[in-house]
Amino acid sequence: MIHIDHRSRVPIYEQIQTGFEALVLAGALKREDQLPSVRSLAKDLAINPNTIAKAYQLMEVSGFIYSLPGRGSFIALDRAALQARRRPEALVRFQEAGFQLKEVGVTKEEASRELARIYAQTSERRAADDSD
Repeated sequence: MIHIDHRSRVPIYEQIQTGFEALVLAGALKREDQLPSVRSLAKDLAINPNTIAKAYQLMEVSGFIYSLPGRGSFIALDRAALQARRRPEALVRFQEAGFQLKEVGVTKEEASRELARIYAQTSERRAADDSD
């Protein structure tokens, strides 16, 4: 489900949020799907429940999930809405990477080939995931 890298500089609560977002983007979770309880996820990931609670709280504040008292937490966004939300930031990072590539002498053709390779890998990975 979600992978936590304890050696990463990214805080665990952010890794949890990113993990759930990745599951929605991959189609493994859909709008209205229920998230595991704080206790259950804490046990599965061997993480302090307070860290899970913080992640859930931040996801709720951002509008990614919503909670119903006594019922649990649920995904609030579908894949398209999450893509639309994350698209502007991704394009800014892409532009910054483009500037860096140009600064170090990568040609437009080299960058285009690399981007095509990445898109092909992503498509192959999705096809493999869909066949599972």
